[in-house]
Amino acid sequence: MSVRKRKVENTRSSDKNKSKKSEVDLATLLESHPTLKVVETEYGEKIKSTLTGHELKSRLDILENFVSSKTYSRAVKGWYDDERFKKHEPYIVPNKKDSKKLFCTLTKISLNKIPEQVEKHVNGKKFKRLRKEMELKEAQTAKLKKAKEEALAKRNSNRNANRKTADDKRKDGFSVNKLENEVASISGRCHVVSCIDTSLSSSSSD
Repeated sequence: MSVRKRKVENTRSSDKNKSKKSEVDLATLLESHPTLKVVETEYGEKIKSTLTGHELKSRLDILENFVSSKTYSRAVKGWYDDERFKKHEPYIVPNKKDSKKLFCTLTKISLNKIPEQVEKHVNGKKFKRLRKEMELKEAQTAKLKKAKEEALAKRNSNRNANRKTADDKRKDGFSVNKLENEVASISGRCHVVSCIDTSLSSSSSD
């Protein structure tokens, strides 16, 4: 094999390795930026940003420059704003391990902060079934809690009523005893007066 032919084959082999590496890096980049989608156009395969609407050639260097741009950075900052997903709380919440994702507390899976994906998830059969079960469980828990609170309130009310009745009885008993004592005292005084009158009458007769 001539030196020239060997160089050509080495160059081709090197180009193939670079192409494979570029494809891997491109796939990694797209995976880390879920808002970049591969689309088919009349001009061939393109990469489209769902944030800005830009359509770019499927080349690693072009995409790297794009995701580093201020335009894309500003769009991403607004895109990952959690305020848009608050309507799905408490079932869809921010992911504690990855600030660029959400977490479903029902299905226990992570979600990209892409409205279309989130809407598709919350409208799925599994999510709806688990949500219905959770809401039913919460309703039963709330009902049980209310019943306990009502029972406790009734018991406290009865206790207070019984306490008041006992106090009233003690007051009534005290009043009766006082009245009886006063009556007895008056009777005693009347008896003394009666005895004195009798004594005086006897003395006069003598």
